[in-house]
Amino acid sequence: MQGGFYVEGINGVINNERDRLSGKRADDGTWEPFMDYAHGEMVTCPWCAMFGRPEGCSYCEGVAPYPNYAPAHTCAALRFEYGPESRSTVYELPDQAALNACDFSNAILRGDEAAGSPHFDFLIDYDHEKKVYYFASLVGCTNGQKVAVEVSEDYEDTFATC
Repeated sequence: MQGGFYVEGINGVINNERDRLSGKRADDGTWEPFMDYAHGEMVTCPWCAMFGRPEGCSYCEGVAPYPNYAPAHTCAALRFEYGPESRSTVYELPDQAALNACDFSNAILRGDEAAGSPHFDFLIDYDHEKKVYYFASLVGCTNGQKVAVEVSEDYEDTFATC
């Protein structure tokens, strides 16, 4: 917890690093180009994507492609970590089309080049609307430094499992 907010790394977690007291996995806030961030791209059934479709398998029958979003919940601090020498930034873009096109014409600067050292946190308050956020770095967007984050749950509903 950071100031009442549950920290969520924009690149997920580091499974083999855990807090000794709480057991919580370390947050991975890595924010750089050429990473595989969920950016709203359409994906197929996860079983078929991971294992192919074995002959006779009906697990993915009728499962339509769906957008791939990084998950988040209320009371979260989305953590972006980058050094000023990287020239990375965190812009909030208005929609999926702008993210896909790396169109910053209506974007809002949330974290400048110096904000990610040691980290920049985008706060999602407890009473926050459930929606999708689109973030990208001005210098890295065309090289994959973009992410779509879906706020879909309340922290109170999931904190016990964390």
